[in-house]
Amino acid sequence: MRKIPRLHYLDSMRGIAALLVVLMHGLRIFVEEKFTTSSMDYIFTNIFTEFLDVGKVGVVIFFFISGFVVPYSLIGKDGREGIVQFSKSRFFRLFPVYWLSILVGGLVVWPYVHGTEPDVLTYIVNLTMNQAVFGVDHIVGVYWTLQIEIIFYVLVAALFYFGVLFSFKHIFFMSMGFLFVSLVFSLIRCVLEKKIPVAVPLSLSIMFFGMIYRGSVVEHDLSAKKYTKLYLAAFVLFLPPITVLAYSFDSGHSETWYRYFVSYFVGIIGAVVLSSKIRIANHVSRFLGKISYSLYLFHMPVFILSIGLFPFFKSLEFSPAAIFVFTVLVAIAVSSMSEKFVERPFYKFGKSVFKKRVVGAVYK
Repeated sequence: MRKIPRLHYLDSMRGIAALLVVLMHGLRIFVEEKFTTSSMDYIFTNIFTEFLDVGKVGVVIFFFISGFVVPYSLIGKDGREGIVQFSKSRFFRLFPVYWLSILVGGLVVWPYVHGTEPDVLTYIVNLTMNQAVFGVDHIVGVYWTLQIEIIFYVLVAALFYFGVLFSFKHIFFMSMGFLFVSLVFSLIRCVLEKKIPVAVPLSLSIMFFGMIYRGSVVEHDLSAKKYTKLYLAAFVLFLPPITVLAYSFDSGHSETWYRYFVSYFVGIIGAVVLSSKIRIANHVSRFLGKISYSLYLFHMPVFILSIGLFPFFKSLEFSPAAIFVFTVLVAIAVSSMSEKFVERPFYKFGKSVFKKRVVGAVYK
């Protein structure tokens, strides 16, 4: 069986992406609670809100990495058994720590946002990670990206089943197809002025592009290099009308088309550069990458809990900037424990269960 080498710079990319999301959400909470310095207010109001959403940049990088990594876990696998192994691996990688975050989010984040406790139905539907399909709110807002991950996994498994997952021609058509769908969705959103999920097909397009780009810079496949150039040209061509049509009206999230355009553009360029031209792989960034999923899930509860300690911090004469940095460090510490005691054990458990099944099948 072919062993796929670990690309350590991707761990660093995850860490960078996670920090960008934490920075955006944390700064937003501090501004909303009016516990900021004038410089923090300026950065958030005049740059992050009006011009560049660094959290969205981080999310684009996350999606790109999923395409760069996830499908290749199926190399060397066979048919239905490969899909079973893939599904089990993804389940134990994502769901156990996600369920823990639902519990924490229901106790901390939901009451902060809604002023009440989530009902039982909200908890139950959120357990599926597909609550948006059923019209149920996310207990924690960041969950919206996880549903797109699930859709991507299903599509990857289907393409693998039909034997075309590693055909760059088919992957290119998938990425272009979703890019076109996002354009159609943006047109419908503009005409109807309704919150049509333009981000879903656009994100899926970026994920499949991540797979093509890996073929170009890691596998050095000539067809992947050709499709990379074609996709980037199409992305630059499609992105302006998509963002103008979809985000020229505000649906309640302070949306401006140019902020979305700049954020997606910076995100895709950043992903390309960090995975090819500037490959960072130091111990700190790799550590942040290792805990990035937990950091993504738990940074919001940590920041919200920090709000309750504002009077105490003030009594110690801590500056808002110092409190912000301290809260980020606490979020990192919490995420590190989550990765060590929840993520890692369950992932190893899932791998051991599958190995036992394979061994049993061989000797049966």
